[in-house]
Amino acid sequence: MSARTEWSELKQRSLVMSREAMVEPFCKWTEVFAAEEKERSGVFVQWLSWPEERRQTALRGLIGGEVVKFGTGPQLEGVLLAALYHVLTFGRVIVATTTIMDFALVRRVCRCIEELLEEPVRHIGSYTGVRSALTIQDVVDAKYAIADYQMMMESMFKAPPAFKVGMCIMFYEIDVSLYANRIMFMDRGVPTATGMIYKTSGDIEPRCLQNKNVYDIRAGLHELNIEVAGAVSYIDKLSAEQLNEQYSGILRKGVSPSPRIKRTAYAYRTAADRLAALLGDILKCKNDVLVFFSEESIGAALQEELRKSGQNCVLVNDADETATALESGSGKHVILQNRVPTTLSAVPKEIRPASLFVADLFINDLCYEKMLCAAQRLTRLEGNMRVYFSLEDTLMKIYEEQGGFEKFFSLMDFTEKYDSMRQIRRVMANLILRRLDRMRKAVLDDTLPLVTTSLKGRTKMRSYTLRTTHGGGKKSSIGEGLCFCGSGKPFKECHGKAK
Repeated sequence: MSARTEWSELKQRSLVMSREAMVEPFCKWTEVFAAEEKERSGVFVQWLSWPEERRQTALRGLIGGEVVKFGTGPQLEGVLLAALYHVLTFGRVIVATTTIMDFALVRRVCRCIEELLEEPVRHIGSYTGVRSALTIQDVVDAKYAIADYQMMMESMFKAPPAFKVGMCIMFYEIDVSLYANRIMFMDRGVPTATGMIYKTSGDIEPRCLQNKNVYDIRAGLHELNIEVAGAVSYIDKLSAEQLNEQYSGILRKGVSPSPRIKRTAYAYRTAADRLAALLGDILKCKNDVLVFFSEESIGAALQEELRKSGQNCVLVNDADETATALESGSGKHVILQNRVPTTLSAVPKEIRPASLFVADLFINDLCYEKMLCAAQRLTRLEGNMRVYFSLEDTLMKIYEEQGGFEKFFSLMDFTEKYDSMRQIRRVMANLILRRLDRMRKAVLDDTLPLVTTSLKGRTKMRSYTLRTTHGGGKKSSIGEGLCFCGSGKPFKECHGKAK
């Protein structure tokens, strides 16, 4: 019996059986469907490369409303396949994404789903494989929709009736969506940015959400009784804790953090010293090199120095272009990637050895987890991730005075001539990062949200932004957060200004 015939029988059984009872027959059916479509259309290849037991465990987790950790595995195919369960038992599902995916694979899988459902899969936004001007309001009758997360969030704010009460929304990289982009800032009703609550206090109503210019996706999910499930590649400890705490009562089961990533940090007093050290280490590498950075000035300076040194490099601004850059030409590749790459890109035909460098500090460990996953998907990674930062970096400037970082650099300067292997520098760098992490957790609570994603020119966005908007003025840890009133100004320049 073909998968399509079995699907028709499953639809008939779903009319008389409970949703829980349909889990087992649906999961068995997915094995037949995936195998047939692999032979017919060349899809679900990565999904079927997993052992059957692991596939079924992940599928049952997604169906059961859990957050499933895929690592470098087939997150893209797994979520699209699991979403069919909700079409079968509820009649409607939305798959939401915060980043672009392997568009060619998404389109092929969607064609298979369209033939199965005998109606089109609706695409909303530019991240979903098909550029579309549709909104959630336009597809209220669609059984299966794939949506740009921020556009879905805007629709939930402006038109809640477009979401059927009790329906399911499945998320790719759910931590990036619900934690790193939990709140939306408005300007006269027009979304301008999304942001995060870095660490919730848990015992007060977030002050930043009491303003009409700020929308909280958590409140929308709770009011509509939306069923939530999703997948992550890797997830750090803080993100896992905050996802569980901030969405308590919405997530059916909490997620545990991935094993702590191994990284080596190097701290420098000036940006010039950092650049020189980073350049030297890149040139020493014999294999391919991936360099991620968040501040454009750092990428431009590094690109110029590499050119002067005679080393060819490629500057990549789009999250899905890294794989293409790695496959172009021969010899050593040095790829400079602006911001965090996508973890859902196509895998290159040839997997080459490479080293991973991070040229400055990112907003939190969530970013480093996604970088590591992307690098492991695209290359055969050698050695630990290396993170380089300086006292002149934006994030360090904000906390320099209160953190007392100068004494660490004074010690490094004193021991420099005895530290040819940079061991003391690495130890001091880790101490600085731990202190910085403790300070941010103590200050960045519910009253001080952080902007992570700009929505200006959203249809042209091609990557995670995840860059903190920093305030000016006196150096202070509070200068990092935006004002709770929703004005979009730093706290120190708005309600935190001295009277």
